[in-house]
Amino acid sequence: MKKKICILIGRKIIHNLTRELTLVKEFAKFDLDCIFLIPGKNVSHSYYNIDDLNHFSDVNYIFINNFFEFEEISKKYDYFLIASWRDYEQFVNILKKNKKKFIVYSESGGIDFWDLGAKNIFFKSLANVYVYSRARRNFIINAYRAYLSNKGKITGSLRYQYYKSLTLKNNKNIQIVFFPKSFSNFENKLRIIVKNKPENWYINYMKNMRTNYSTIYELIKNAGFKITVRLHYAINDKHHSVDAGKSDFDFWNNLGVEIFDGDERELLKNMDIGIGVESHTSIDVNLHNKPYIFFKSSLTTKPKYKGFDLAKLFGKKFRGCHGFSSKFGINKSSYSDLWLPYWYGCYANEHNLVDCINHIYENVDKIKDRKFLDRINKFYWGDYYDKNPSSIIAKETYNLLFS
Repeated sequence: MKKKICILIGRKIIHNLTRELTLVKEFAKFDLDCIFLIPGKNVSHSYYNIDDLNHFSDVNYIFINNFFEFEEISKKYDYFLIASWRDYEQFVNILKKNKKKFIVYSESGGIDFWDLGAKNIFFKSLANVYVYSRARRNFIINAYRAYLSNKGKITGSLRYQYYKSLTLKNNKNIQIVFFPKSFSNFENKLRIIVKNKPENWYINYMKNMRTNYSTIYELIKNAGFKITVRLHYAINDKHHSVDAGKSDFDFWNNLGVEIFDGDERELLKNMDIGIGVESHTSIDVNLHNKPYIFFKSSLTTKPKYKGFDLAKLFGKKFRGCHGFSSKFGINKSSYSDLWLPYWYGCYANEHNLVDCINHIYENVDKIKDRKFLDRINKFYWGDYYDKNPSSIIAKETYNLLFS
């Protein structure tokens, strides 16, 4: 009988629900069968509903909606691959109690990594390792995490792996794509990120956020460019987004902005430029070889304490905006204000945003040396970002758990 591996899939990303299913073919090369564990609302704030299960109809899966069900599964099976997601610590505790073999691994995007108390861990990239092992203010915790990091592997991410192929269409209506934070999500998180402010401060911040977004939209629209919005998948995280994104849809619909609602592969293929404010989405835009503009917010809210200063965590080697002229660059004194200090593209404000967009259009095809873009992508997505990360994850899992 074939050995089986249970794969607890990660947070719900509506644009790519089945990314983990790419592991089926890769584990089959090692004569392993996959059983996918799909979390319901009682075990995760970023959960899958009954309708989502239709996407998993041609694979073996178990829908889990309470921890007792997982306890029974952990008694029946021996090997587990657990997505690194904030809500999954109790799953890991059950596996440890039952002395099962398991790995916690990166399957999503971003720069966060939750080890969940595991000792066998797979990171997406060097950027994830740095944030994981350098961000805490407790030296002992950082030292222990550095030890775990040295034992771990960098395997890339499944975020942009797709289970089913798609014939990509050319959509000339997509030009500039804005990647906003989620109002529903961030308004709640803001009080956790920036503590002990008067209530008016939080109200004014969210008002300022909306003003910035409106300004960007008006500038781009009035300059004659087409702007599309891709909402953040944080609207699916019910821990913070209690209204499931209603305030986001209301805001953009009231402005009359097109909210993209197709296959994300077509958006990322057809777009020319990405833009965001206090965001990490340049990681995703750059991965698809497109330039990104960070818009300078009129109110900087990034906390100054250690874990949030990525310019310090990353070091001098991984700073700056690259690929275009210094006219739209960033000075050294501003690095600590940026939520992400290293990207391919430009830095702009309301006074020079349109000039910046025109500059990119005029110069993007003239740039022949893309080595810096490759370095940026490797830093955020691992050395195998342009190959097949699912094969790397399967191979390293097999070597660690089954060899």
